[in-house]
Amino acid sequence: MLFKRKKLKMIWGIKGKGKTSYLIGTSHIFSHSFRDFLEYHISKTESVVIEGPLDKEEMEKVVKTGIQSSESSLHDILDEQTVELMITKFINISLEKVIPSIREFSEPYLRAYYNTSIKDILKNYRHWMAFFSLWYLFLNLMDWKYSMDLDAFKIAHKLKKKVYYLEKIDEQIEALESIPLIKTVNFIKKIDFWESYIKNYEKIYLKGDLNNLISHTQEFPTRCESIINKRDPVLYERMYPFLERGDSLILVGITHIAGIIDRAIKDGFHIIE
Repeated sequence: MLFKRKKLKMIWGIKGKGKTSYLIGTSHIFSHSFRDFLEYHISKTESVVIEGPLDKEEMEKVVKTGIQSSESSLHDILDEQTVELMITKFINISLEKVIPSIREFSEPYLRAYYNTSIKDILKNYRHWMAFFSLWYLFLNLMDWKYSMDLDAFKIAHKLKKKVYYLEKIDEQIEALESIPLIKTVNFIKKIDFWESYIKNYEKIYLKGDLNNLISHTQEFPTRCESIINKRDPVLYERMYPFLERGDSLILVGITHIAGIIDRAIKDGFHIIE
């Protein structure tokens, strides 16, 4: 299988007392693979530290929580025009992958499929689970299918490296539950701009431009108190022993990096870019 490989620039060395660890700001799903880059760095480190658990049993807890019914669903909140726009958007992206000679025949089947599946997701999932289900479906249709976190997890196990987690899955679920509904709704209503959003995100991420990326992602639902402000100090506190000890590769979501680096500098660590 051929992978779209790029050099990962969202990586920082954090040095203290002569010992260095490396901090990677991940894009949890991305358009390119960094597997070779990760394998090289993991092979040279003692410990791999990941934001949260990735094994099947823990992921099932997320799904179980996310499909529980709530008092109001996104289907009740979103207007019909937005839902129809979403269905049409997914149809059009899918049709681009179909050979021209059968597109006319494929459209009714795709419409029936997306009309049912999208409405089911909006009706039956909690708002954060509904959003991420649709968002990851969209990313997959756009050929964004590489998980840096999962790749690091698999490589670490293959190389028999120690793997540690900064959070428990219940803590991550609690943070997801507090994502503001209004931010989720507003981002979904801008579905016409999702394609340009990820294209710009891709360019910024590959350039390693952290400040621009932080600015670009302000409207994304997870740029909120429960996901960023409350978790940054916790993530840093728990990774501190690894930074102090050195010889670790630490992976957290890219939007946590600024807060973590600021705290590391205040604690006397030297940042290597």
